[in-house]
Amino acid sequence: MTRFPILTFLLVLGACGEPIPEVKVGVGNPPGFALKGRTDTLGFSVGAVDDEKPIDVQKPMWEIRNTNSRSGTPVNVVYGVTPAGFQQIAPEGNVLPASLVNGKRYFYWAQGMYGAKVGCFELQQDKAREVACE
Repeated sequence: MTRFPILTFLLVLGACGEPIPEVKVGVGNPPGFALKGRTDTLGFSVGAVDDEKPIDVQKPMWEIRNTNSRSGTPVNVVYGVTPAGFQQIAPEGNVLPASLVNGKRYFYWAQGMYGAKVGCFELQQDKAREVACE
């Protein structure tokens, strides 16, 4: 009889998975990013993809971090615009980040409490679209 509660607990735990941010790339230039999920976003960054290095060691062109202890998931973030409750980390000194260029691939990194959502996008005719990071 004692196995049922333990088995139920393990099944529920396994079905839930760790909550990570969800990201949807908007189509404009600069692109917008809809951040959702079951966790607060602690940090968000965008950088140019260097095919010779793994994304997790590449430096972002633009990075923001949560400074608000109550909520860290803004509904929408636009590249280069720091939302309320966040602080710009890169580039330093609140300088505007470099403009995004047509035909180039970029990564985004949304860091949550328990993991991160990483993806890639590119600009074609000033319209952003998600692509494989390869």
